[in-house]
Amino acid sequence: MDTSVKETPTASVIPDTDKRPPIKGIPPLLIIINVVLLLLAGGVLLYVWTMSSKHRPNAPDVWSTEDRRYAQVSCFFPTLLSFDMQGMYTYRGAVQTALKTANMVDKDSKIMQWADCAYGERTSSLEIDGKVVDDITVTVTTGDFFVFHPLELMNGVYYTDSDINLDCMVIDDLTAWQLFGAMDVDGMTVKMGEKIYTISGVVKSPQETSDKLAYGDKPHIYVPYMSVPSGAALTVYEMCIPEAVDGYAANIAKENVQNAVIIDQTDRFDVIKLIQGFKDLDDSVMVRTGFAYPWFENALRAAELKARVLALPMAVLMVVPAITLVYLMFVMAKLIARFVLFIRDRLEDRRQKRLKKAYAKTHPPAPPAADV
Repeated sequence: MDTSVKETPTASVIPDTDKRPPIKGIPPLLIIINVVLLLLAGGVLLYVWTMSSKHRPNAPDVWSTEDRRYAQVSCFFPTLLSFDMQGMYTYRGAVQTALKTANMVDKDSKIMQWADCAYGERTSSLEIDGKVVDDITVTVTTGDFFVFHPLELMNGVYYTDSDINLDCMVIDDLTAWQLFGAMDVDGMTVKMGEKIYTISGVVKSPQETSDKLAYGDKPHIYVPYMSVPSGAALTVYEMCIPEAVDGYAANIAKENVQNAVIIDQTDRFDVIKLIQGFKDLDDSVMVRTGFAYPWFENALRAAELKARVLALPMAVLMVVPAITLVYLMFVMAKLIARFVLFIRDRLEDRRQKRLKKAYAKTHPPAPPAADV
């Protein structure tokens, strides 16, 4: 009789996951440093976002639709190369031809499917009942000026080129106070030169420090180009045209408007562009051409300079949190892998136990051999 004991199946060698070296976490000091850096970077990002929202161009919001995006581009000319109404028509015609050639507008439509404006600044005086206010900054406008620059109305309305009576003006609160000692003055008349103008509205002058610095202490008024008997020198041409791809509108301007500084206003405060523009800080604060920017652009340049100065440090502040995030992802990956191994080992352990039980039922132990 075969009295040898049959060997039972042995369990495979199962690694003890509990004895693996522990995964190192993040030191508390590093966590504090990351929190502080993230708060600082978040504060800078909030400031840049606030600047972007405040100085967001208005015309693209007016013209853009769900299936078509518009971009706003400004063209600034030196004083010696100023233009008149005929010059504006020339620029408008060139841009319209380029858009039709590129199938960006309906070739057969007689309705203009984009917007533009032009303006220039001069100095004059206003008179009412013998009272004269001198040294007023007069912005002579044509086109959709107030679509591009929606100054805050305190009362009254903007004028447009389609108004029947263009012998009107929009004045700021400084002018209203100096002339009338009141703000509710729309409908009243003033004299500029030898001509009588009706006040159509009163706008609020800037209140924030940097904007007030660009605006200056002088009163400001806005008058239609066609109401100025001797005409006026225009030094800014702006357009809001369909944007096929990023930078398309700016390229159209560069190709069709010569001798001007071209600035794409649409994504001017984009964080990536601000970081890339950090290297051009010297150029951004120098004006080497023979013209002065209007106060709108000076205010934008001041805000853009601040945003550029802060954008690169914000990116630097994010380096340590970014490295920490990569390390956290590495730790999480190791934890997940360890958890998967733990589950696998437990399942394998249970399987081995079931195999032992099944083997014990089908192979009971042999009875001990009888003594002879």
